Amino acid sequence: SAAVRLFIQTAQRVAPGFHPDEAEQRTIARICRSVGGMPLGIELAASWAGVFTCQEIADQITRSLDLLETTSEDLPQRHRSLRAIFDSTWQLLSAQEQQALTRLSVFRGGFDWETAVNVAGATMPVLASLIEKCLVQRGPEGRYQLHELVQQYGAEKLAASPEEAQAVQDRHSAYYCAWLGTREALLHSARREEALAGIEIALGNAVAAWQWAASQGQAGRLDRALEPFNIVYLARLRHREGRALCQ
Repeated sequence: SAAVRLFIQTAQRVAPGFHPDEAEQRTIARICRSVGGMPLGIELAASWAGVFTCQEIADQITRSLDLLETTSEDLPQRHRSLRAIFDSTWQLLSAQEQQALTRLSVFRGGFDWETAVNVAGATMPVLASLIEKCLVQRGPEGRYQLHELVQQYGAEKLAASPEEAQAVQDRHSAYYCAWLGTREALLHSARREEALAGIEIALGNAVAAWQWAASQGQAGRLDRALEPFNIVYLARLRHREGRALCQ
């Protein structure tokens, strides 16, 4: 793809001996996806090819935006890192948009409008504005998600306010544990497959909610979610994941 070629060409400028094999090219494709195909992001990531392997670059990007930075004098200061670009965008957001974006970062694997309202307090006008600014993506099936780097940036902003982070995580956990509890009757009905499919779509959020409840000693929430989780993991033959969740 054009994105992979751009990465390789940029990498070869800093490491002339860089000739990725097929496995490395697959990792490069993943890197390109992780920065949303942004040319600046691809070039910033590729500039580390002389220091890190492709896998190490991919791993570092998932941990911090700070890898995606350059000291090149050829670029204006605001374009020397993705963090600088995000900072500039952040400053243009309204207080309501900033609040919604940070709260939406708690979701794992996407969310729908109902959960955006109940967990993040994101109204439809605010959500529509974030979509227009390309900070939130809407899939064809009607679910929303943040790009990985936007989520990482939002999570950093949320963590800067520990009380707010605690409250949002707790709302997220309470919502999904309660939601799982409402699925139990459906899982024992003729609508079992429908219920299983719905839980699997929301499984990233459900697992995060369970883990938060466990870390906070919320036994009531865990009790409501336990049977639906058991059914899902048994039905889909994911026993190892289910055991790990309960440890």
